[in-house]
Amino acid sequence: MSLFSSQGIILRIQKLKDKQELYTIFTREYGSIQVTRKYSQRNKPVDLGTIISSEIETKPERDIHTIRNLKIRSQFDAQRASFEMTHRFLLLLHYAYTHLPLGHSIPEVFEVLSELAKIQSPETQDILLSQLKIMDILWNLDIEHQDATIKKILRFIHESPIQKVLKLTGLKDEDTQKLEEVCTPNT
Repeated sequence: MSLFSSQGIILRIQKLKDKQELYTIFTREYGSIQVTRKYSQRNKPVDLGTIISSEIETKPERDIHTIRNLKIRSQFDAQRASFEMTHRFLLLLHYAYTHLPLGHSIPEVFEVLSELAKIQSPETQDILLSQLKIMDILWNLDIEHQDATIKKILRFIHESPIQKVLKLTGLKDEDTQKLEEVCTPNT
């Protein structure tokens, strides 16, 4: 048995029998891992997209690990967000969950999700740009586009760190719609 500390983002939660929950957590160091946690009334509830720090207990013969000392670092505030924003955020998490293999570390994706989580009230554009950056990191983004403005934006996303990408403002509605169409085939 070994024990390590890590920070991660919750991508999936499943209820199991015997008052346990199975989390798929994406960490910077270890990629996506699956952990169990005993459900208790005194545990703070966690939700999808929550950034946590915790201790993870591993055993060589198991693929599913045990999580201990879970601390919430930040959480998407679905209470204050509109339905559309919550839906977009959940689609982004679903994209990450379905495209990130278990056990493979991709620190750049963790950085994108962490930067998005730092934004107090993310806008539609923030989530869209984050998804495009993740698609680029995972080689699922074609930066060639027939529209010159969109091509320039996609090239900027490809060449820039997420901190710069999230500072991009003032996109026209028609450009935002075209960027959403770029995301649609691969989501």
